[in-house]
Amino acid sequence: MTKTDISILKCWRSAVADSAIGDACLTSKMLEGFHGLSHAEAETGVLGQEAVDFLFDKVPEHVRRIAVSYRPLHVRRQSRHARSRGDGLPLDVTPVVTEAQVAREGHIIPSQSVIARDILDPLARGAFSVGRVADLDSFLTAHPFAVKEEDPDLWQNYQAHWQRMMAEVGGNWPASDPEYQIVGHGLIRPATEVAATVKQILDLSDTLIQEAPESPLLANFARRAPCAIEPARQAPLPLAERLGHSNDEFPVADHQREVLAHLAVARDGDILAVNGPPGTGKTTMLLSAIAGEWVPSRAAVVIPLDEFFFWRIRSTARLRRLIDGKHSGPPPPEQRLSRFQLYRATLMLRAWDGVASGASRQAIASILLNRDVQTLRAIDWKNAPERRRLARILGDARKRIEGGLPAFAGAAEIPPTDSRQARLIPSIH
Repeated sequence: MTKTDISILKCWRSAVADSAIGDACLTSKMLEGFHGLSHAEAETGVLGQEAVDFLFDKVPEHVRRIAVSYRPLHVRRQSRHARSRGDGLPLDVTPVVTEAQVAREGHIIPSQSVIARDILDPLARGAFSVGRVADLDSFLTAHPFAVKEEDPDLWQNYQAHWQRMMAEVGGNWPASDPEYQIVGHGLIRPATEVAATVKQILDLSDTLIQEAPESPLLANFARRAPCAIEPARQAPLPLAERLGHSNDEFPVADHQREVLAHLAVARDGDILAVNGPPGTGKTTMLLSAIAGEWVPSRAAVVIPLDEFFFWRIRSTARLRRLIDGKHSGPPPPEQRLSRFQLYRATLMLRAWDGVASGASRQAIASILLNRDVQTLRAIDWKNAPERRRLARILGDARKRIEGGLPAFAGAAEIPPTDSRQARLIPSIH
């Protein structure tokens, strides 16, 4: 990995980490996801039952703690003559974002606190800001917050820490800004699931930065010079090298097969953009592509020159259509099992599996043939017609199993090459 790639990766990592914190500037819709604290709750760090019910709504009873996002400072821009102003400045700002946990008893256990990135310079020219990222990094380095749950002064130490951070990094905002004033006593909400995903991304980024392995995809994505656009693939498409996309019920369309063909010959680090409106099969194509990577194939078909050669040819043609992502079509009429044949084959297999599992023949007959057989005495069972029928079923099953699939399907003669005169010798599908 080059130094340029590492620099770009570090920049991306910082952007992802900033996004996980959450924004300080809140819209009215975003505010609906928070619960406002009372003065007593903010002073003691212990929530009342209403707040606990809000946070633990739809949380399983056995979960005793949940992660939350706590905003101890809620600031709102002053209105003029009962009207808000439309000059682009945010209306509601919660500059301090604290990662915390809340127990079912209502105790808030704070951990890391930061000032949200969306109000710290560098920002776009003219954007609302209360401080600089460099000052926040310096403060957190010099004054890390130690979390000790057993400390009885934990909540007071936490409040002193975030207030000092606002004073040193934010220039004692909002007291220094007449446009804004503090409202309420803080906001709290359950943490979003994004945090867990972001943590995995950050862990991967840290590993890449530390070990700096060869990363073709990263190098290609971060390249400065554009690469040549690959022309569209032409038929025949090399889909036989990947079998994971095969699906006879939902075959891929022509354009999807073209995308899969590009992926089949893609090199490490190649990027393929797939565009299309909703419902056109982009996700289906992606699942097929992933499945294709899981099921690589260098398949070949060996067809013996036996009495079933022509059947095998037709079955191979159906398999090829399936590999190409098309409907394989129904099997030929002479290869289909009738309802009776399916019933007979199922009966033989169930009886055979029952014996193999150690069940008594009387128990098998009571399940498959006649439930009253189970209550027969030993002498009556020996003379029961169900016993003789089960013996015939097991005998037929042995012949079919030892004779392979064609024999199990009921084949007894060599089929003629003319399918119009072919004896109905079905195969199992």
